Amino acid sequence: MIPARNGLEGVAIAEKQDVDLVLLDINLPDIDGYEVAKRLRASSKAGLDTVPIIAITANALKGDAERRAAGRL
Repeated sequence: MIPARNGLEGVAIAEKQDVDLVLLDINLPDIDGYEVAKRLRASSKAGLDTVPIIAITANALKGDAERRAAGRL
C-alpha cells in the first residue's frame, strides 16, 4: 500500500509507481476524487487507464448518486 495525502500526490504516485488498484476517497483536500479518476484515466502512463478504481464517499445526497451513475467517476 502506498498512501497519498491528497489527490495531486495520489496522481503523481500512480504515475511513478506500478499500481494494481486505486482506493480513492471522493472528498479530498485539494482536487476531488472525480478529478483524480479523470486524470488517472487520461494519463499517458501505459496501463494506468485500466487500473481498477474503488471509490468511497460519505456523500449520501441524491445528486451524488446521479453524478456517479452518469459516469463522472
